[in-house]
Amino acid sequence: MSTKANLVIEQGATFSQVVDLLSSDNLPVNTTGMSIIARMKKDYESTTTINLAAALTPGQCQLYLSAANTAVLEPGRYVYNAEITELDGTVLRVLEGIVTVTPRV
Repeated sequence: MSTKANLVIEQGATFSQVVDLLSSDNLPVNTTGMSIIARMKKDYESTTTINLAAALTPGQCQLYLSAANTAVLEPGRYVYNAEITELDGTVLRVLEGIVTVTPRV
């Protein structure tokens, strides 16, 4: 079961967000030894994927984009998700939601 978390990215600013990853029992997910990948798209059918830097800590995921990377994002609504790969190769979606990119002046 994935955690739902909506994000706001300010265009041209460094983006960093830590999200708790909780199991269906509302306990922190044990992420020891797992890898993670996070992506966002303008919409589900879009062929252009934007990779978010992602790191795991026990029970948490940190998402990151540099100021240079957010500067080139078009303002608007995006969708995203993050998937972890367990030691046995099983892939689980652990995080998903809407990203709103707000414009810079």
